Amino acid sequence: MHPGLKGFVEPKSPFFFEPPVSIGKADIRPGVQMGMHSYINDGRLESGVYIGRYCSIGNFVSIGTGHHDMSLMSTSSWFTSGVKPSVKKTKDGCLVRILNDVWIGDKAIIMNGVTVGNGAIIGAGAVVTKDVDHYSIVTGIPAKHLKYRFSPEIVARLMKTRWWELDDQLLKTHVLTDIESSLEFLESISHTARTVQPKTIKV
Repeated sequence: MHPGLKGFVEPKSPFFFEPPVSIGKADIRPGVQMGMHSYINDGRLESGVYIGRYCSIGNFVSIGTGHHDMSLMSTSSWFTSGVKPSVKKTKDGCLVRILNDVWIGDKAIIMNGVTVGNGAIIGAGAVVTKDVDHYSIVTGIPAKHLKYRFSPEIVARLMKTRWWELDDQLLKTHVLTDIESSLEFLESISHTARTVQPKTIKV
């Protein structure tokens, strides 16, 4: 296994990642992409799923699902073997797109075609069927917006910094205390410290 990839099982090839990442005991299907400092403890990532940077994914999480057409005589896949299914995707063609700094609780399920915004939190056991706003907290079945993590002004400032694009070693020098001091730190950093072009590795 590549030194920048930690886990107990090999991901299915091809797996595209920006080291370091950790996949725990998860079943990673072919074509998954994952950004640096993201991890999943256990669960399944379907083909075509995109995970951004700094995402924390719990146990028994399913991102992307199988597809059975309910409008046909039978939902059994035996009748449609060899036929490419029509699967719902995000606007940019991913099966599911998880942006940056997203926390996904244990046993959550995220359905096909969903985009989860930066800084969002998905509560344990939630079933996400619709897009999730930046910094929104969603819970329940189906998942519904509970509240935002911060005020609209704070969210706007965080989004403007795009801190997940900054050099990770520079970010590590900052001690997390309160949101205002973090924003002052982020807003003081030059845009030249960004790592917009990731060094993605294929295995």
